[in-house]
Formats: sequence, structure tokens, C-alpha cells
Amino acid sequence: MQEFETYDVDREVPKRRKRVPRRTKDNPYGLMPGRTPYPDRQTPTPEECQEVHDILTELHGEFKSPDKIPPPSTEVAGCGEVPDLVDAMIRTLISGHTSMANANKAIQDVIARFGLLDKDGIGAGSIDWNKARLASEEDVMWAIKRAGLGYTKSREIKQILDMVYEENQFRRREILKEEETGEPGDYIGASELTQGQKDHQLLKIESNILTLDHIRGMTTDEAMLEFTKYPGIGIKTASCLVLFCLQQPSFAVDTHVWRMCKWLGWVPPKSSRDDTYMHCELRIPDHLKYGLHQLFIHHGKSCGRCRGNTREGSVEWYNTDCPLEHLLNRFDKRQAKVIPKKVLGKRKRLHAVQLESYLDDEAIREEDRGESGYDADEESHGEPSNREMRNLKRDHSGNKMILTLHSQRPRRMKADEERSVSDTTADTEESRPFNDEMLDVESVSSTDELTLMENDESLHGTKVVTAKEGKATGIPKESNNAAVNISRKRAPSVDKYVFELRQGRKAEKPMSE
Repeated sequence: MQEFETYDVDREVPKRRKRVPRRTKDNPYGLMPGRTPYPDRQTPTPEECQEVHDILTELHGEFKSPDKIPPPSTEVAGCGEVPDLVDAMIRTLISGHTSMANANKAIQDVIARFGLLDKDGIGAGSIDWNKARLASEEDVMWAIKRAGLGYTKSREIKQILDMVYEENQFRRREILKEEETGEPGDYIGASELTQGQKDHQLLKIESNILTLDHIRGMTTDEAMLEFTKYPGIGIKTASCLVLFCLQQPSFAVDTHVWRMCKWLGWVPPKSSRDDTYMHCELRIPDHLKYGLHQLFIHHGKSCGRCRGNTREGSVEWYNTDCPLEHLLNRFDKRQAKVIPKKVLGKRKRLHAVQLESYLDDEAIREEDRGESGYDADEESHGEPSNREMRNLKRDHSGNKMILTLHSQRPRRMKADEERSVSDTTADTEESRPFNDEMLDVESVSSTDELTLMENDESLHGTKVVTAKEGKATGIPKESNNAAVNISRKRAPSVDKYVFELRQGRKAEKPMSE
């Protein structure tokens, strides 16, 4: 006899949650004040947050929010730890997507270009951002070029400053109208601000000082929505402004904090950084937000197992004892086999040359500096010497592209290769020194490929190639020259190009002028 399963038809079927659109014009990042994108996830609990805070505090020391914000520094960009909100916003924007060393250099260049406000006046020590507003976008781009992403950041900075200026002029008109008519003006904070605060804002505006002081009277959620309406100000930047400049509790999530939250299981492994902020902002107690933010950053940079560029199985991994080991699941750091750096070096040397693309990731830049002993982000001033040319990997001067050629013994050609290039006079048995010199070459054409004519000497050392419009100049035309092809690839950020230089077959005809 066939048996049938029975079901309770009266059982109430749970309804599927209705999706609520989060991103709107007034809320471009889909902020969810008082809610979380993971409502069924109860972690982290206050007890779990306190446990992690205590463990890391014992290792790195205690971090407390300062009672008073220090005056603005002329050498350090910071992440919003300055009294003025406009100054804090632009400094934080410049500091994004780069190392702090590069951000500090950019701020020093900005101060040299636009100057500071009067030390004895209102907003003393802050950068004169109104001068930056009146300057051209190109001037701003050159002032911040050391921080990277100069074109994008300069455009966003100009847009922000113009928006703040227009808002200031509107507030000035409304405050003056309010004084004449006695009726509250139609601007943010009109009913909450005291007359003294309104007079102070009016004095700033009439002194050509850009101000966002009206945000200080807002709640954390209101301030986040207000900050994120400006171009280039995302959730992380806005949270830093709330935490460091407004000194209100906010759990700012940078790359280190994001990584630690996923490994601790506080958010799903595939959670985005913005969703991590919105979930942890609701779950983490306010009194632990500042400390955990700072502790996660310090631990994520210093721990040999928790850094972004570490990998399971490395020597550093086994030499590190992480106090959070029993709490972490580093799911993205596992691998079956670790490739030693020496092997990677041999693989790279199979090509005659390779120029590394401009990298914004701080961890990879630190690794480069550690291996080569040279800070690749240092800018070269003037013409480089032969020794500098051999060491340089990148150049930020705009129209120069530095090609690094590996000093090594060329591999022995096979018989068929020898026959195909039998007329090549270059020595394939010994490596001979390369004569460093400056070459002017034809700008890259629409085919994204050009050919350089070189002497038949072995290609070693470094060459600086200056791209100019028109035909190539200064290139020898002897018939025994070897051809070198340069292929262009678009770099992942800013207007930089990556060039791979490979030795090609001998040219049949010399390059014509």
C-alpha cells in the first residue's frame, strides 16, 4: 500500500521580506539608520566586542578619543582630526586610496600652493580652501598629485568647495533676512542655533572662509546623510568625519577594519564594506567604536597573520602568535602551496624587462620598499643620475615613463631561434653593460605599439623614454640594430600607462624620421 506524506495545511508560511529600495537621491549610499542589512545576524554581541577590545588593548595599548581636537598640522594629512569641518573633509578625501606618507606630502604641497588662514583670526591654522576654490582644477590637481588619483580627486574637491560656497551664500542671505524680518530663515538649523552661533557663521562667511559648522548640531545619522551628499564623500569618509572631527561615536570601516570584521564572523564573508559599517554601527556599543576602530587598524598593519599581504604557510605566518587566533577564520588566506619569492624573481626575469603599474595598495608598496630598499613613491626632481635611473621603478613627472631592464645573462638561444635571427649581431653568451642615455621617441600611435631602434649591445640597466609628438629623434639607424617592441596597457588607476619591453627580432629596415 502506497504511503503519502502529510502536511499541516493550517501552518502559517513565513512571508518573504519585501525588498525596500535603499539608494535614493537624498541617500546615495543606502544608509539605514537604526537598521542593519543582516537583521537575523545577532553578532557581534556587546560581550564579543568587549572581549576583542580587551585582548587587543593588552597587546597594542588603550586608545581613547582626545578631549580636545588638536590644531591642524602642516605636515600630516590625518583622517579628519582637525577642528574645521571643511578642512577635515578635504584632508580625508586626499588621504583616501593612498598611503599616509603620500597623503602627507600632498598636504604639504597644498599648503605651499594655497597657504593657511591667519593665525590670529577665525579658523586659524586651517588651509585656505577658498583660494583652492578660486584656482583652476589643473592647479588643484598638481597640488595633490603626490596622493594619486589627481584628476578624480581635484574634480571632486572643486565640486565640494563650490557646493559649500553656494550653501554659505544662501545661509548668509537667510540670516540677514531673518535679522530684518524677525522670522526664522529657511535653512538647516535655523531654529536650533543660538544668535551667537549665527553671528559666528555670518562672520566666517563674510571673511571668505568656507564653513560647515551647521552640521555640528546634527545627530550622527543626520550628519552621515549630510556628508555623503558631497561628491567623493562615501560612507567611510563620512564616518571618519563624525568620529574624529565631530567626536561622536561612529564605527568607521577601512580596509583593515573590514578584513578583521569578516574574519571574526561579525558579518558574512562576502559582505561589502558599506554593509559591514551599517551592521557593526548598530551592533557595536558606542563606547567601544573609537577603540575598536583604532585597534583593528594597528593590529591589521602589524600582525604577521592579519596583514592584507600575508599568506598561510609563509615564514612570517609561522613566526607570528596572534592573540585573536582562537576567534578568527582567515578563509581567504588559505592556500595549498606557497611560492617562494626567489621562484617569483626567476619568473619575472624570464622577460627582458617589466615595469610595475602604479599601485595604491599600501601593503604592496611596503613590500616593494622592503625588498628593494627604495621608496618607489618618492618623486624624482631634476634629471636622474645613472645610479638613480637604475633604481627608479616609477616616475610621477607626467610625460616620462621609466623602463627598468633586468641585469642578467641572456638565455642561450635554441638552434631554430639562432637560425631565425642569424643576422643579429647581439652577443647571447655574455651580458655587456648598457649605456644609460635619454631617448626621445614617437608618441604611442592608435595601434598602441611602437618600435625603438637600439644598438646591438645587450639590453641592461634602465632607460628613461620621453614621449613627444611627431617622429622619433635621437634613434640610431644602423642596419645591425635590434628591434624592441613596446605594448601599451591601460593602468587600473589615474592616467598612467604600463609598458612591457621585450626584445624582438632584428629590424629589416631602420625607422624613418
